[in-house]
Amino acid sequence: MKPLMVGLSLALVVLTPGCLLLAGAAAGAGAVLVSGEDTAYVDLKTDRDTAYRKATAVVEVAGRVTSSSPDLGTLAGEVEKSDVEVDVFLVGDAARVSVKARKLGKTVPDLELAQRLAAEIGR
Repeated sequence: MKPLMVGLSLALVVLTPGCLLLAGAAAGAGAVLVSGEDTAYVDLKTDRDTAYRKATAVVEVAGRVTSSSPDLGTLAGEVEKSDVEVDVFLVGDAARVSVKARKLGKTVPDLELAQRLAAEIGR
């Protein structure tokens, strides 16, 4: 009975890519959490500027940054035909990076992309 349960658990992880990213992120800097239908966030034990630079680098590698405001901790970009908005702010002694992704002219949530980007920022 145990081998069946292990196989079933592994199959569920493989069939749900968002969970796989969450599990991978949990072992690193921070776990990716979901907030709403289009937003994922990760808390990093670093200062806001370092977290902002890392988020900018991740968006640049995955697509392109269309606007950037380091002083406000915000940036916007396009990744895989989706519009991405990133906000970086302090929560206690950690920097929280919020990633919002929407596709089709900002009409449809793209939570999977938001989770993947947040997980990459959290690595």
